[in-house]
Amino acid sequence: MNPLLTHQIRRSHSKTVTMVTLVIITGGVWLFLEITNLAMQQKTLGFDQQVLLALRQSDTPSLPLGPAGLVNVVRDVTALVGYTLLTLLTVIVSLYLGLKRKLSLMLLSLITITGGAAVSSTLICFLVGASRVYLGVHFPTDVIAGWTAGSVWVMVCFLVAGHIGRYPPDTSLDSSKISAEYNSRFLTGKRHLARS
Repeated sequence: MNPLLTHQIRRSHSKTVTMVTLVIITGGVWLFLEITNLAMQQKTLGFDQQVLLALRQSDTPSLPLGPAGLVNVVRDVTALVGYTLLTLLTVIVSLYLGLKRKLSLMLLSLITITGGAAVSSTLICFLVGASRVYLGVHFPTDVIAGWTAGSVWVMVCFLVAGHIGRYPPDTSLDSSKISAEYNSRFLTGKRHLARS
């Protein structure tokens, strides 16, 4: 295949991915702001109460549906994303990527993990949010807004990572040449000071 045509196809694909990503980010920001606006006007209370009551025993609304052991399992799931695990995961991933000299990926992982969107897989994020609604510690609309904000953050990181990957570091600069030139100037300056 013609290399010029291949380059044009890749460039066109890259622009399409960027545009789709920007549309998703814009839609996510709009959805988050819409949920926030409705919550501020207290128009989400009816929906939140219906969902929360559907997950409770009708005779004892303080107890969630399901067997007694399920509450313990759900509490364990909701505790997956605590500060200890988040810090440990950040350090391990950063050290691994740093040792592999993948600095752009290390930066991306720090940004993403610090943001909390990609603490782990999408499934775990879903389970944690759903478990908090099940336990009654969050309103469903709060969790939906959180998932939306997290998704927007992931898409922003995806966009940034795509641009970081396009611009590889300048390998024309040889560190040994730079060190030799720096040492030469430094030593010349030292000799100059010693003579005066």
